[in-house]
Amino acid sequence: LVSLSTDWYWEQDAQFRFTRIGGPALERFGIDLSTMLGKSRWEVGQFHSVTPEQWQAHQETLLAHLPFRDFTYEIRPPSGEKRWFSISGNPAFDENGDFAGYHGVGTDITERVNAAEQYRHLAHHDTLTGLPNRVYVNETLAGALEQAAAWRRRCGFLMIDLDRFKSVNDT
Repeated sequence: LVSLSTDWYWEQDAQFRFTRIGGPALERFGIDLSTMLGKSRWEVGQFHSVTPEQWQAHQETLLAHLPFRDFTYEIRPPSGEKRWFSISGNPAFDENGDFAGYHGVGTDITERVNAAEQYRHLAHHDTLTGLPNRVYVNETLAGALEQAAAWRRRCGFLMIDLDRFKSVNDT
């Protein structure tokens, strides 16, 4: 079933090292699965866009032997394109009830991440010109004012208004 899926299956031992990775999803992007075997997720070195705080929270979840869902990260395969993945896992215990590792699944969520980024861009930029819109300017200005207040500094804002630009833009 795994070979028919767009997802992949993974297993880790009690030291959180990958012992099995199966499914065509990662191989399709040219990711060499053999480089991951015998290493923990944080030792692999291919995972990007995860802050140290996120790694720490993830490791604490693993050390507590708790299930986790939707741990999201970016991988840059040999092709150079950015790919986003979400993994979920459950702890595994042996017949004596001792912790034996984790098993779980991974999903390519690149299209979902790209769509969300496109929606975010559309919400903050004019569709015709691509320039930042009023929402973007207001959010950026509010952030700048907060930062200036926190650092007890002044903040300046310059706005240029083009007369009758709306009629040009509308046509």
